[in-house]
Amino acid sequence: MLGPDSGKQLRTFARMGAVGIELALSIIIGVFAGRWLDRKVDTEPLFTIVGLILGVAAGFKSLYQTAKRQQQKASQETDDE
Repeated sequence: MLGPDSGKQLRTFARMGAVGIELALSIIIGVFAGRWLDRKVDTEPLFTIVGLILGVAAGFKSLYQTAKRQQQKASQETDDE
């Protein structure tokens, strides 16, 4: 059975799952954009690597921002109690 805080827990798990998906998509989009640009300009691994690095950076920036928001919410909940 679900407890009284189960809705809160499910929302937290959903947010964390969304962050994981966002991290993966950022990396995948960066790599594919880099590969596409490499094929257009014929600079085979250069833009793929740049796209990978930019995708990882964007994904971790989003991860950091989400973690910061969650930490602020948790500290507000602690202050309210």
